[in-house]
Amino acid sequence: MARVTEERINGLQKAAILLIALGPEKSASVFKHLKEDEIEELTLEIANTRSITPQLKEDVINEFYQICLAQQYIAEGGISYAKELLEKSFGSDKARDVIGKLTSSLQVKPFEFVRKTDASQLLSFIQDEHPQTIALILSYLTPNQASMIISALPPDRQADVAKRIAIMDRTSPDVIKEVERVLESKLASLVNQDYTIIGGVDSVVEILKNDGVEELDPVITSKNTYVAPFVNAEECEYLVIEDAFPNGRPELEKGGLMFTERETVDKVEKMKVCTC
Repeated sequence: MARVTEERINGLQKAAILLIALGPEKSASVFKHLKEDEIEELTLEIANTRSITPQLKEDVINEFYQICLAQQYIAEGGISYAKELLEKSFGSDKARDVIGKLTSSLQVKPFEFVRKTDASQLLSFIQDEHPQTIALILSYLTPNQASMIISALPPDRQADVAKRIAIMDRTSPDVIKEVERVLESKLASLVNQDYTIIGGVDSVVEILKNDGVEELDPVITSKNTYVAPFVNAEECEYLVIEDAFPNGRPELEKGGLMFTERETVDKVEKMKVCTC
């Protein structure tokens, strides 16, 4: 394998190298403070790391130490104080490099907390806001999130919000902070909760597939509504009856009734509930 230099690796690779250098026990302690997706990414990267030169390992550890030191200095006296101390320890070029990396990582994009919120939940909080406020929030979301929310707004509001996003120029940082503050307070009870989506068309499809009914994938229209490829067969399902008549019964099957075992009747009842 070719020698990998520090200039050719990204942050994820550096993190993996650092954890390898720390060893299993210390790495496990680090993992406790990470999110599940971050742990998955790092674990995969560690598994794919085949060869690390001693020099590269030392470079990564030194960079980590310098950034930790810079964070400590910033906490004690701010960026200028940290820069001054780092210059004395590592020289002006290295100090500038470390401070640059650290400050860029500290910059948080507006409405970062919103991007972690389910679009349907966010919609319920902002749909009655002024179109300009909605446009401001959506401009900071991912395209998929913004698209889902716009498509769920009334048609007249869709056009208004889309137009405002298109012509939006610079917004005062104070305005952004105030909108963030108000929205974050509204979402405070939701952001840290785990919501599991249950029910819906997909659940019905899975239930029917488990019972042997096929080709039931839902159709999503251009207006983001769902059309399920199954029909209301409630009336005919009332004709399915359990064949349990100890004292005999008339031949009602001649009139269209269907007699069968309890298991089949239960499935028909489930079908009736799911497709009505």
